[in-house]
Amino acid sequence: MTSEPERDTVEGIDLPKAPKEEGMIQDDEENPGIPAGYTYLGQFIDHDITFDRASSLQKQNDVDGLVDYRTPRLVLDSLYGRGPEDQPYMYFNDGKSVADKFRLGRDLKFNSIKSPTKDLPRFDDAFNVGAARALIGDKRNDENVIVSQLHGVMLQFHNRLTDEMPKASFEEVQRQVRWHYQWIVVNDFLVKICGQAMVYTILPHLAKKNGSIFDDKPKLNFYKPQQQAYMPIEFAAAAYRFGHSMVRPIYRLNKELIGFKDPKSLTPIETEEKKRGIAGRFFIFAGVQQRGLNGFDAFPTEWAIDWSLFFDIGGSGKKVGKERVQPAYKIDPSLVNPLGFLPEFSQSASPTPASGALTIDDLQAKEDVKLAPSNLAVRNLLRGMSMALPSGQDVARAMGVEPVDDKNLRICKAIVDDWSGRIVAETLIGLLLSDSYSNLRQALHWHPKSAGFLKVPYDMGVLIKFALNL
Repeated sequence: MTSEPERDTVEGIDLPKAPKEEGMIQDDEENPGIPAGYTYLGQFIDHDITFDRASSLQKQNDVDGLVDYRTPRLVLDSLYGRGPEDQPYMYFNDGKSVADKFRLGRDLKFNSIKSPTKDLPRFDDAFNVGAARALIGDKRNDENVIVSQLHGVMLQFHNRLTDEMPKASFEEVQRQVRWHYQWIVVNDFLVKICGQAMVYTILPHLAKKNGSIFDDKPKLNFYKPQQQAYMPIEFAAAAYRFGHSMVRPIYRLNKELIGFKDPKSLTPIETEEKKRGIAGRFFIFAGVQQRGLNGFDAFPTEWAIDWSLFFDIGGSGKKVGKERVQPAYKIDPSLVNPLGFLPEFSQSASPTPASGALTIDDLQAKEDVKLAPSNLAVRNLLRGMSMALPSGQDVARAMGVEPVDDKNLRICKAIVDDWSGRIVAETLIGLLLSDSYSNLRQALHWHPKSAGFLKVPYDMGVLIKFALNL
């Protein structure tokens, strides 16, 4: 008997569904070509290349004077911080390897079953001073449960390579971690998001077997730094925010969870969740901790992520029902409902229900919306205005693309815009080409195969499988 295909429902109402494809039912918002994990890999990449201590919503910015307190390079400083010499509390040495390893947090479980995943190392809240904050290189990588555990995977990837290279220095292990990551950004992430044809247009040597970057030089038509790498405003404040449309309202973390508490003794909360069609799945944001995948604190030990539900691992991309890879939502100008009221900037609109199941619909924006608007779309528009961001039409004209006429501008559910994909791909590839230590500059023929750790097809699923020793 085959598994019944999973259907997403929220508040007991079936979401729109597309025609049956290869035994799978999907709602119309889903993009079956991009697994949900790439939404959060994109967020992880963003945190690696950008960081500004002062919110652009709080001041009028001179675009040319924007300060990125993190290097605009794909070097994982959000992971490594300032290194073991300056932040020793993030590291330890097991005495078996020359290089230091990352400290890891508590064991996580698939409900009550052991899993290979670990939480982030967290501040011991024995003094009752507040939330259990993660001890990591960038606090933003703890802002939701999914990106938090993705950061944890990368910590374990470093540690696994340290075991495989016991005589290597910390710098040598770090270089291998960075190069694997950089290769995946270009050959997996950008291929999934922008398409292989776009990547090959910018790096034509990749389209040829044993192609040389000297014979087929990169074609960066628009990203042309004069002296050093920079972050284009069109990328940071506009094009790269495509990920906001990819967020699913609810996620299944692992196949063992069927409710909020122990499935052996169903509680009224779980019964209510089953009626609403979300048993075993969680809202990306919710009004109270541990009812959604909110971050910046410890979360239930039972919430270990089964990464085969987020990336194609072991053929999970072809499965249905609870075992299927959850697709990301389509890249379009729309935002999903949970992003309408971000919990960090919201407050309860009514008393918490007796069940404790406060959802996004129970929230309202804070009164002082000028300082802390809770709607992500509003925040994005205000940020663009404060930075004097050019309109999409102006950017299209500058790129030689026919702009959409004012009368045809609208919010739509599906778009085809090679020019915005070009901005994303050229910026990330341009950052690598501007970095004299990147794999594209230091090791032109480097490939995960030559490193000898990952097996084909050298994508994020394979990296996770290696990191967790699956």
